[in-house]
Amino acid sequence: MVVTDPTAYLAAVDLVILATSALTDDLLDVSLLRPGAVVCDVARPPNVGKQAAVQRPDVLFIESGELLLPGTPDFGFNINLPPGSAYACLAETALLAMEGRFEHYTLGRTIDIERVKEI
Repeated sequence: MVVTDPTAYLAAVDLVILATSALTDDLLDVSLLRPGAVVCDVARPPNVGKQAAVQRPDVLFIESGELLLPGTPDFGFNINLPPGSAYACLAETALLAMEGRFEHYTLGRTIDIERVKEI
């Protein structure tokens, strides 16, 4: 199920995936999560703050949105990630460019699952 406001469902679901471009780290009211739930925050900037894990030690919070690149890439500027890491959106753009695909691949908030599988 995909929803734009998960509040009504938080007490019932086992998994919450956050993938927004909202500029907040308190998008989710973690007090409403069921014990044992898993929250995967793939948003950048993050939608769940570090305090959430302290507030709810019975919930597993997974921060995502980065990946390790092969070799030792140098971006020429500091992207505030460990060496060899990149944000997923940057990696997507680089992969498409290397394939010679200059197109609007995952533009906007509605991303086709088939596109995700393809890349």
